[in-house]
Amino acid sequence: MRQHPAVALLLLMAAAASGAEPRDPATPTIVYALRHAEKGGAPGEKDPPLSAAGAVRARTLAHMLAEVKFDAIYVSSYRRTQETVAPLAQAQGLTPVVLAPDSVAAHILRRDEGKTVLVVGHSNTVPALLTGLGSGLPVTIADTQFDHLFIVLRTPHGVSVQHLHYGMPDPPAPVLHPATTSTDTSASQAPRR
Repeated sequence: MRQHPAVALLLLMAAAASGAEPRDPATPTIVYALRHAEKGGAPGEKDPPLSAAGAVRARTLAHMLAEVKFDAIYVSSYRRTQETVAPLAQAQGLTPVVLAPDSVAAHILRRDEGKTVLVVGHSNTVPALLTGLGSGLPVTIADTQFDHLFIVLRTPHGVSVQHLHYGMPDPPAPVLHPATTSTDTSASQAPRR
């Protein structure tokens, strides 16, 4: 996998910042956030495993982020989030922590200041996480998209977000026509696909 020089520099800077000890107020909080990799299983299966393509993406993620020292990894209770991060967690000797999707941002803001964490969520929970961390970046992840990686950098001076892609590119997201667009105003954070 070939990385763009700017991506490599960003990952190197984040890795250097994540290893800073002891942590002081000027140490940024760095949150890597992504949706789980491609899922397999039978149609309608409630908690399917990753597909073969998803397993490849999980290994690609582990390879891509091998130089980043994570302090914590957060996942949902669904198998696909846990399998997505398993190769990286194993390589770093970390046990992923299961958190309710609607509590992840508050947990990070309360307990992970100055740390580097990874969050693997779902197409509807990752955008909510980014909002909860103060990104202000409007994000929509389609049900067919699995290659998005967001890096949120929180400092005393503000919040910045880098939006990257990893692994095999996703097919283009379907275009919704106004007649088929719906708006859900509920605050539910129940994971979607």
